Amino acid sequence: MKKLSPQHLSQKRQEFSSKLQLLKRLYQGVCSDEFLFHGQPGTVYRKCGKPQCKCREGGDKRHGPYQIIRVFRDKKNTQVTLKPDEMHFLEMAKRYQRQVKDRKRIVELQKELLSMFDEIMKGRTLWDKKDYKER
Repeated sequence: MKKLSPQHLSQKRQEFSSKLQLLKRLYQGVCSDEFLFHGQPGTVYRKCGKPQCKCREGGDKRHGPYQIIRVFRDKKNTQVTLKPDEMHFLEMAKRYQRQVKDRKRIVELQKELLSMFDEIMKGRTLWDKKDYKER
């Protein structure tokens, strides 16, 4: 097996440590006591249905903007429309989306760390006594 040079090994350890710190920060995010709202936040414009209303023309004549949260529940997509005094739910949904993104990054980082772990371990592993040299 190919042994890593001390410089390369040191560089790999630093990269490993850096990724480990990032992983720790991402994991700490899930420990927050702030509530999350399951869904995707968004903005919509709507038509009211009144026959003489300008919103029937569509485009920028529609009513809004309205803040909504798109939710997939019971095999159906629904929208939760937020009232002006319910904007805290929008922030909760944004936090939820950040956590989903962070989870994906955690999975990627763990794979990277395991790969680096294997590389570092292989670079330090001796297969024969004659390969050993005291430092």
